[in-house]
Amino acid sequence: MIGPVIGRNLVIGTDRHASASDGTPFDPSTDLWSFRTRSGHVNLNFAGLRGIAEDQLVDASKMAFRVLVQTRNLIRFRACYSQFKILVELTRQLKDRPVPELDAEDIASWCARGNAAYLGQLRPLLQTWQTLRLPGILTEAQDFAAQIKVPSSSDKDVVRTWDPDAGAYRPSEDSALKAALDSAFNEGIVELYDYALARTFRGLGMRPAQLAAMKCCDLRSGGDRNEIRIPLLKQRGIPEREEFMPWKPITQGLADILRLHINSNVWANLPADEDISLCALFPPRGRRIEVASSLHGHTNRDGLGKRLSATFERLQVVSPITGRTISVTPTRERHTVLTGLAMQGCTATEIAANAGHSDPTSSLAYIDASIQHFQRMERLVGEAFIPLADRFLGKVIREHDDQRAHDDPDSVVRGRDLTGVGSCVDGSCGAIAAGVAPLACYECRKCIDPAESAQVKPLI
Repeated sequence: MIGPVIGRNLVIGTDRHASASDGTPFDPSTDLWSFRTRSGHVNLNFAGLRGIAEDQLVDASKMAFRVLVQTRNLIRFRACYSQFKILVELTRQLKDRPVPELDAEDIASWCARGNAAYLGQLRPLLQTWQTLRLPGILTEAQDFAAQIKVPSSSDKDVVRTWDPDAGAYRPSEDSALKAALDSAFNEGIVELYDYALARTFRGLGMRPAQLAAMKCCDLRSGGDRNEIRIPLLKQRGIPEREEFMPWKPITQGLADILRLHINSNVWANLPADEDISLCALFPPRGRRIEVASSLHGHTNRDGLGKRLSATFERLQVVSPITGRTISVTPTRERHTVLTGLAMQGCTATEIAANAGHSDPTSSLAYIDASIQHFQRMERLVGEAFIPLADRFLGKVIREHDDQRAHDDPDSVVRGRDLTGVGSCVDGSCGAIAAGVAPLACYECRKCIDPAESAQVKPLI
């Protein structure tokens, strides 16, 4: 057990057995704690603090981190430990001696060096430190840190503003990426593994950690229906694949690509009589395929994300919007998928269900981006935009609406005759009454210019 804290005298427990929040055993009496997660290895090396901080401060930090490791998400505390070490190193440089304790001035100096944005990564440690009443960080320093307002997350801002480097791709950019990826695969420039990986990210918008935890058994087919299940990211507890999002339907095209990938890159490399259902959906390249109920033998989160980015770096797809090469990341793919749902009219609750968000308010940024996008387009093209947009949405357009756009001196389509394109020109079409509009209206020969109708062959 952890020893008691009496005044400012710290008593460190001598037990050598503890378990992290994911069940990984570790020895808290050592200075090196190592854990394997979906993101790769998380190492907390307290030996790196010895020499720049006095032993009492190092031992107190081990007690605080032990509580966090046992109760919180391991992935987050790689960054937390890194920021704590930077804080101690900076204080060591300023004081020119091993750090005995941290005060408010030390926190202020760390923030002044451009680290204020990372205070959110450090706060769980400071709060745990205060709860345990550990020595080494003065109360004034903890109070000062609590009063600092950390800048709001930029993640929602880049979504709302359609940031050209970090937000969702514009529709033209998304089309360019799709065309380049398909062409490169067909020409043999992109191998099947990377093509299937990119198609999965682009089609489902999942987080890399979720894809890293997926196995072949997470793809299933029944009749004409193809479905996939995505693991939920757990903040604490084990096992990592304990909870899943509901089975999600996927397109036949994506299902075929994934089956081809599994047959070529998993099944073909699996020893005979092994259970392929327990193999990683995207196992590490160049290594023996492993069968395990755990995540042993899976590619980590960072590895999958880097492969996606590297694939598109080779393709060098230029944005028709910015004129620059499009930066492709799993985060941008996720933003694009979820923003697309908002543009199709999905509610925050529906988007949250597809995103795996526990709180629908986390999805409001995508709806805001969708609304602002259409508002900007309306301001640019005015009233003439409405009948054009309605056509893309598959709505039937009446002749008088087209005529108004035709006669409007400020209209971008002034002088262009749009009548007959999705509108009934002679009044004798029964598509609406028959319930087959609008598709029938856009293919109806009665809506074609009489001068061109003679050249149109009847459908057989």
